[in-house]
Parts: sequence; C-alpha cells; structure tokens
Amino acid sequence: MKHITIIGGGIGGLCLAQGLKKANLYFTVYERNAREEDWLDGYRIHLRSIGAKSLHHCLSEEVWKDFLSATAAPTDGIGFLTEDMKELVHIEESLMTGNHKVPEEGQYNVSRKLLRKVLMSGIKEHIHYGKTFLKYELLENKKIKVHFEDGSTIETDILIGADGANSRIRKQLLPDAQRVATNAIAIGGKMILDKENTTWLPDFLCTRMNVVMPKSKYFFFNAVYRKEDENYILWSFVADKKEFPNLMDGEDLKREVIHKISKWHFAFKKLIFNSDTGSLLWLPLKTMLPVSPWKSGPVTLLGDAIHNMTPLQGMGANMALFDASLLLKKLQESAAGQKDLVTAISEYEAIMLKTGFEAVNTSLKYTTQAISANRLARAVNRTWFRLCNAVPFIKRMTFANNWKGLE
Repeated sequence: MKHITIIGGGIGGLCLAQGLKKANLYFTVYERNAREEDWLDGYRIHLRSIGAKSLHHCLSEEVWKDFLSATAAPTDGIGFLTEDMKELVHIEESLMTGNHKVPEEGQYNVSRKLLRKVLMSGIKEHIHYGKTFLKYELLENKKIKVHFEDGSTIETDILIGADGANSRIRKQLLPDAQRVATNAIAIGGKMILDKENTTWLPDFLCTRMNVVMPKSKYFFFNAVYRKEDENYILWSFVADKKEFPNLMDGEDLKREVIHKISKWHFAFKKLIFNSDTGSLLWLPLKTMLPVSPWKSGPVTLLGDAIHNMTPLQGMGANMALFDASLLLKKLQESAAGQKDLVTAISEYEAIMLKTGFEAVNTSLKYTTQAISANRLARAVNRTWFRLCNAVPFIKRMTFANNWKGLE
C-alpha cells in the first residue's frame, strides 16, 4: 500500500486525512506547530454547500454528526445595507441554498477551533507535531525523501502540500508561482454579544451576515456567531492600503477606522468602539497570480498552498475542502487500480486549478470593487439591489443558489 504524506494540519489537510482514513489508505500528517493546542485558534468561518458536501464526502458518519453538533445557530442569510443602515436587499438562507433537502447541502457557521477539533477526531495518532518541512527529494526508486528542519527525514510515495499560503512545497515544486500583495488591507475584530451590547444593536446585525455598500469606497462586513457560551459579532473593514500608511494596533486602529466611517450610522461606529481591543487584526490582502499547468508527479498541492485568495468572497476554506474531496476521489481511483497514480493526480490538478483560480479571480474582483471610489458603479449596484428587494422574481434570478459554490 502506498504511503501518503500530508504536510500541514490545517482544515484542508485534516479533511483529506479524514477521507484517507475512511478509505483505509495509509497516511501521515506532519504539522510544524509544536502542540495540538498551538493550532486551535481563529474565529468563525462560513461553509457554503460546496464546502459542506466536500466535508461530508471525506468524513465518516460518526465524525459528520460531530461536525453538525459543532456548528453554531443558523443565521438569516445575508443583507446588503447602506452606510446609514437602510436595507438594499435581504437574501434569505433558503434562497442562498436553494431550499436544500439534506444536511450536506446546507450552509454552516462554525468556529475554526471546533472544526479543527472535529477534523482531528480519530486520527491523532497519525499527526506528528513540531515537524517543519524543509525540502523534498525525488529518489531513483520512485520514493520521495522528505527533509525536516530538525534534521529528520522520512520516505513516502505521495507528498501533499497543504502547508498554507507560504507553502514551502509550492516554492520547490513551482518556483515561478507568485503570491502578491493587492492594494487592499483588511482590519477586523469582534464584539462580545453581552447583555449591554445587545440592547442597542439593530436586530439584523445580530441575526445574519451583512455587507455595507457605501456611496464611495470602503467595504464593511459583519457576521454573528452564537454557540453556547461563545457569542460575538465578527466584523471586517476593507480599504485601500494608502488609507492606512502607518501600521497601527489596539485603540489607535479602532479610532482610525471610526474616523474613516464618521458619517455612517452610529451602530457601525459603536460596534467597532465596543470591540475587544485584543481581537483587532491588521491584514494586508494578498492573492496568487495565475498558475499554468505543470508536469504532474507524486507531489501535489491543495488549498491555500496553491490558490490562496483574498477573503472577500469567503471561499478559501470551502475551496480547500473541495480540493481535499476531489483529491481523495482520485487517490481512491488509483488505489483501486482504475488509473495510474500520475494520471489520477493530473486529473485532480486540472480540475483544482480551474475551480481554484476561478474563485481567486472572483475574490480579487470583489476586493477591487471594495476599495474603488467609483461612485457611479456603486450607485448602479445599489439601485439594482433595491430593485431585487422590491421584485421577488428578479431577486431569485439574481441570487438563487449563488452561495452554493461550484454547482
């Protein structure tokens, strides 16, 4: 039986690992963090139905049930608002998902921490911590020798780079592939939904995702997360990096964002003001440039390691899960003797590159629009959204199934 080595224990790598266990294929995961606890952090993510379907494909029935138990309370779709809190359009959850009939076609709000815990269930003995990948060698016996920074090595048959946006495997396999900075930065934080904060918040900021479309430049997003004793609103503000020439943190960063939106509805400003200062993040947004197909072999990539994208479309984690599901299918076909390994990986890479970079390009388009000061284009979009809200047929034609992903 061939040995499959996964470098990186993020969402995509662990999803693939679960699928390999389900398929009774031999695998090991190597993670650079020293301990399991070092890597259980992060806020909520939104899984579209393409992510949920991919996850369902890879998980055993028992672990899938654990995932469903880990998800937060469902939200009421997504709303698009003006900066003075007037609704442009509300897209109900049922319209986003197409009235799904089975759980794997739904959409889910889940914390990264709980999702990772679910994805480690039953495979902890396959995960090795404190192993930072250094390089690989292709040996004459068709094995791959993997070197780690601690001086240790292992030999394997298949090497999967799931090692994130700064992937070392990508840099060796595809030295010309480039991850570049965009002109945008994102600032984010969270506000705890305690009794005091819920008294002044408009209901829809607490019950659904929202996107603010101001008349000129900027982008604002918020999402609610409610799970047992963890309740908060996550928000992000996106601007041209020229708007923030100096690196800031803490209260200074809060004040600067509030200053930028000084003419917006008070609730947006208070949301930022009341946010946990320690939660604030400053993130220059980067993206991968298009990658041409390469000669396939026993080394391949998935998720952010190959098609890292900006977060504005919310598809990064979903595409990593899709990659894991697709690669699992192709590895199963090879293991069953239906095709040789290189053919299987080549077929995976052809689909992965197409779907992954379609998401990269869409996300980059949204990022460009988010920081654009083109008032005419924004006015047209706002008018169209108002029309969609007023005419249900147009709303269905515009938004039905838009959030399902690749279907």
